[in-house]
Amino acid sequence: VSRDLPEKQGEIEAHIKDLGQLEEQLNRLLLWLSPIRNQLEIYNQPNQTGPFDIKEIEVAVQAKQPDVEGILAKGQHLYKEKPATQPVKRKLEDLSSDWKAVTHLLQELRAKQPGPAPGLTPVGAPPSQTVTLVTQPAVTKETAISKLEMPSSLLLEVPALADFNRAWTELTDWLSLLDRVIKSQRVMVGDLEDINEMIIKQKATLQDLEQRRPQLEELITAAQNLKNKTSNQEARTIITDRIERIQSQWDEVQEHLQNRRQQLNEMLKDSTQWLEAKEEAEQVLGQARAKLETWKEAPYTMDAIQKKITETKQLAKDLRQWQINVDVANDLALKLLRDYSADDTRKVHMITENINASWASIHKRVSEREAALEETHRLLQQFPLDLEKFLAWLTEAETTANVLQDATHKERLLEDSKGVRELMKQWQ
Repeated sequence: VSRDLPEKQGEIEAHIKDLGQLEEQLNRLLLWLSPIRNQLEIYNQPNQTGPFDIKEIEVAVQAKQPDVEGILAKGQHLYKEKPATQPVKRKLEDLSSDWKAVTHLLQELRAKQPGPAPGLTPVGAPPSQTVTLVTQPAVTKETAISKLEMPSSLLLEVPALADFNRAWTELTDWLSLLDRVIKSQRVMVGDLEDINEMIIKQKATLQDLEQRRPQLEELITAAQNLKNKTSNQEARTIITDRIERIQSQWDEVQEHLQNRRQQLNEMLKDSTQWLEAKEEAEQVLGQARAKLETWKEAPYTMDAIQKKITETKQLAKDLRQWQINVDVANDLALKLLRDYSADDTRKVHMITENINASWASIHKRVSEREAALEETHRLLQQFPLDLEKFLAWLTEAETTANVLQDATHKERLLEDSKGVRELMKQWQ
């Protein structure tokens, strides 16, 4: 079993990494696809005048088609035998739902175009890898509020509000999706490569946010100008609310990104320390196992047993000195499990359990061997005394038997069968 553990551990770690990569790919595709769906839904509204230039969107969607098909098929394959966890299942459903909506919207918009447009293959999981999905409309809280608080009469009175509200909704939905992705991104604690990759992605996401800042500033400026130009108090109130809400949302998303980046940097440092401590713990485990493997059966002589006792006591002493290495690894592992419980801690948990199980097994073997050797040593020490007592008794018995034998011959008792039976009873 112990020989198979490293191989099984490697298989589990590889599987865990595959699951983490799947979730990360899902997050990236959802982050890319959701704004496209929102934009196409706006283009496809009845009150919109067209035609719109969707050629760039079609090219981008066609380029991403293999990625989407691949990730849906991969998700189905990874969870073929074991059902997907609820968050991953929901993301697979969202990706499939958004993708189907985008392909359908593109088909409708192409039908409105004056000329033919390149076709786009409808996308879903292949028939042999069907993914059961529950379609849910991608309506954010902000979008729902905007529709409720923007009466049609007000839009007719202040037409510029429609453009403002559309731009506000698009940016708000993008920020909401970005915030959900940030909160759903999980890394493998203790995996430096995975953590570094996520730090790079977080940096890129923060840069994307900063690149969108001019869009926020333009929206706020347009809102202020619109507010100054209209005397409608209801419109002014809604504009003020929109400005405050989107500025607050922007600051909140930026704070989440910065906090997550700081947390990842701390996780990288803590994981590095744990991995170093783990290596030291595994090194002393290897030394202990090597000493155990040198133990061989030897003659049960007093000198051989005494030598074994000395070796066992020395290993027990070494184990007490090496305990600090295992304790340090355990303390750092507990810190990782406690501080980063929202991320994937299975690797740290599994490795820590394996180390502690191996350490306990070694302690048990040493303790049992020491007790057995001490008992053998005691028996060997006791044997000469027991032998001396037995020989003394044997000598005494022999003397008694000789005396009885002489007396028997002298008194001719052997000729008396009744007397012989009496003597035999005495000897029994």
